[in-house]
Amino acid sequence: MEAKSDRLKERYKLQYREANKAVKTKTRADKRAFVEDLANQAEEAANKGEQGKNNAQNGKLYINFVDFEKAFDSIHRDSLWRILRKYGIPEQLVLVIKSFYTNFTCRVGNSNHKFQVKTGVRQGCVMSALLFNIAIDWVMRQATEGQKRGIRWTLFPTLEDLDFKRGRPKNTWRRTVEGEIKDLNHTWGTIQKLVHDRKEWKTFVAALCARRQNGQ
Repeated sequence: MEAKSDRLKERYKLQYREANKAVKTKTRADKRAFVEDLANQAEEAANKGEQGKNNAQNGKLYINFVDFEKAFDSIHRDSLWRILRKYGIPEQLVLVIKSFYTNFTCRVGNSNHKFQVKTGVRQGCVMSALLFNIAIDWVMRQATEGQKRGIRWTLFPTLEDLDFKRGRPKNTWRRTVEGEIKDLNHTWGTIQKLVHDRKEWKTFVAALCARRQNGQ
C-alpha cells in the first residue's frame, strides 16, 4: 500500500509540473500578443495624429483601489476554471489543477477541527500566484476592453499640450502638475527618479496631497 501511495504522489507531482508548465507557456504567449497589440494601437494612433484631439488631460480621474490580499482568498474557483479554458488551457490540465482543490480543508493552529474552503487559491502553492494573476488579468481585460486606458501619449518628440498654434488650452493637465511640482522644488526629471525610491515617492505624494487639501 505504501509503495502504491508513493507512486500516486509521484504521478500527481508529474501532472502538477506539466500543468504548471502549460499555464506559464500560455500566459507568456498571451502577454506577447498583448504587448504587440498595444504597440500596434500606439503606431496607428500616432500615424493618424488622433492623440492631440484627446482632451484626457482635462477629464475626470477615477481611481479604484483593490485589496489584492483579500482578493487572493476570494477567487471564485468555478470562474477560475472557466477562465483557464478561455485562455486555451487543455481540459485535462484544467481538471488536474482542479483536483488539487477538491475537498480542500484547513485548520487553525493545532486545532483538530477542519473546515472546508471553497474560495481563493492555495496558500504556499507555487502555482497559486500564477492562477491569481491569470484571474486578475481576465478581470482587467473585461473592465478595459474597448475603453481608452490612461493618458495617451504620442510618439512625436514635441509636447502637444504646449503647442499653442494648434489651439491648445492654456490650463492643461501637464501645466497644472508642472506648477505644483515646481512649488515642491521638483521637476519631471527628479520625479522620474523618485518613482524608483518607494520611501521618497510616498513622501512626495503625501506632500502633494496635503498641498491640494489645503487649497494651495
